[in-house]
Amino acid sequence: MLAPELEHYHSHLDQVRILNHLRANPPQKTSTLAGIDQLHIGGRDATARLLEQLYLEAEHRVMDMGCGLGGTSRMLAEKFGCQVSGMDYCGEFCELAEQLTQFFPALNEHITYVQGDAIQQPFANYSFDLVISQHCLMHMPEVDKVLAEIQRVLKPSGLLAMHEVIAGPVQPCLYPTPWAMDGSNSFLTTSEVLQSRMDRAGFTQLHWQDVTEEALAWRLSHGADSRSARGLSPSWVLGHNFRQMAENILLNLQQERIRIVEAIYVRH
Repeated sequence: MLAPELEHYHSHLDQVRILNHLRANPPQKTSTLAGIDQLHIGGRDATARLLEQLYLEAEHRVMDMGCGLGGTSRMLAEKFGCQVSGMDYCGEFCELAEQLTQFFPALNEHITYVQGDAIQQPFANYSFDLVISQHCLMHMPEVDKVLAEIQRVLKPSGLLAMHEVIAGPVQPCLYPTPWAMDGSNSFLTTSEVLQSRMDRAGFTQLHWQDVTEEALAWRLSHGADSRSARGLSPSWVLGHNFRQMAENILLNLQQERIRIVEAIYVRH
């Protein structure tokens, strides 16, 4: 029996359909995959905005924590030419992320994918100049352990860049959402609690911005399916409930049940 967080994604991912579609319609740009590999709120635009806050060079090493199907990993490698290790708890995501990257041969040598647990990461101490986390922490019941592991794998003065969903002033959150079918596997926390945890874990805040309004505008501008121009649908990753998930995200944003934050921290 799979862990609940794995079952949530494993049971919905239609890997065969995705690959058959792309082999028949080979993508020419990484942006073509946004309908399946940029499923966080705000999509590819939110990732681009976060990356604009960063300065990386080719020799820098980056870990994309909770990499999903590798959209952010590919954007990092494409923009900076750096070395990226994508890690996800779902091994099927890592397998498909690698197959999707093979459509872009110039990126292959820059990116590797590995299945791993955020509280016991498969990397040596001081491995990375940057860890990036997009919509990860709400999956994790033991955030303090996750942050301790990020401290361990970051180099001194390394950065943690985050784009996260947090609890809003109105509760409870409406489910299902893309990350959970109900509240039993959703671990949203408030901005105050998260910032306190970051401080206790030994991080110093460099940047913190509430981007909920931008996220709401993005959600309003996308239909409930968010199918890309080449026909790739989020439902091929998140299942037939995606339309209800998308509607709930809109309601959660409008009713202040969730908020979206962008943050950058430096390791002490």
